[in-house]
Amino acid sequence: MSHEQPDSFDATCVHAGAGPDVPGLGMQTPPLSPPIFQASVFDIPTLDLMTRAFVDDPEIYAYSRAGNPTVRALELAVARLEGAEDAMAAASGMGAISSVLLSLLSAGDRLVTTTNIYGNTRTLIDKHLSRLGIRISHLQPEQIEAGLPEGTRVLYTEPLSNPTLVAADLPRLAEIARAAGARLVVDSTFTTPYLCRPLELGADLVVHSATKYFGGHGDLIAGLAVGPKALVEPARGVMRAVGSNLAPQEAWLTQRGLRTLHLRMARHVENGQVVAEWLAGQPKVAATHYPGLASHPTHAVAQRILQHGYGGMIAFDLPSDGPGGGRAAFERFLGGLSMIRMAPSLADVGTTISAPAFTSHRGLSPEDRAAQGIGEGLVRLSCGIEAAGDIIADLARGLAAV
Repeated sequence: MSHEQPDSFDATCVHAGAGPDVPGLGMQTPPLSPPIFQASVFDIPTLDLMTRAFVDDPEIYAYSRAGNPTVRALELAVARLEGAEDAMAAASGMGAISSVLLSLLSAGDRLVTTTNIYGNTRTLIDKHLSRLGIRISHLQPEQIEAGLPEGTRVLYTEPLSNPTLVAADLPRLAEIARAAGARLVVDSTFTTPYLCRPLELGADLVVHSATKYFGGHGDLIAGLAVGPKALVEPARGVMRAVGSNLAPQEAWLTQRGLRTLHLRMARHVENGQVVAEWLAGQPKVAATHYPGLASHPTHAVAQRILQHGYGGMIAFDLPSDGPGGGRAAFERFLGGLSMIRMAPSLADVGTTISAPAFTSHRGLSPEDRAAQGIGEGLVRLSCGIEAAGDIIADLARGLAAV
């Protein structure tokens, strides 16, 4: 019986990293569910193997901070989903992002980001990388179009920005980065390879918070960096040095989530479109931000870079005028909800909301938040896999309280 690798995205989700793909087993009858190698160290019988383990051979295991078979199974599975040569897992999305940026940048280099990115990434860059002598620029698309500043080594973006869902023209950004001799790094957490495979659009490295759609059930924290081995290995070296390795249990949970990624994403996407269209027609919603709406300013860009739809994330503004607007409107809206919970994360099977001004983007100055359209009345909605009608009914209850 042959064990050829599946070709379709759906089959890869279900089978990658399991059975004969599990590293380190050497079994004629491997388990269909990958085992958890709950070990900190491994028995190394020869100095030759020890030497190979400590010169970064990912298939020789010595110490789980440096590598673990359960973690490696996840890395290989995600690499296949992204169409990449290799992947590196980390203890969180921020662990993956920081490992990648530290592996690519040195004092005097310039890091350019698109203006609208995840708030904690912005905090990492502005408050910590800047202290290392790395020069920072946050630019609007038209500024990037004019050319990257001298000394730019990394251009960083998100296919759909967190939280206002601005779509990035990845092929064009890749052209601009290449012309400047810079690497394009893309945080594809909101999109996953189900919606977008940035490497195929010109990106050099892709990072994910696997806590979100990959895991999908709100029970793990993990991150991944994906790309060519020549770029993944330096990031892996940083990850090992700072100790932001992923634990085997979280790796196993993430891989379990991958098995239903294609099914969950289809429902997230379906619900996202239906709910966004409903929100856009509500008088108590000042603005609806969803790239699947023809009225969205980057709808045409989203059509070019995405497949299978526009995602399960929506942002919308509650009224901001007067003493009853902004934060007060948000609190009344929250109080009117019954099924939907507020949680500072996203991509769970259950629908959740978040308040970016008070959570993910709280570290930004009021001026920076305003420039990104993040007011106190902005609601970030993560559509779960419930029936769309149930989500809409609960949102209607919340809006009735505003």
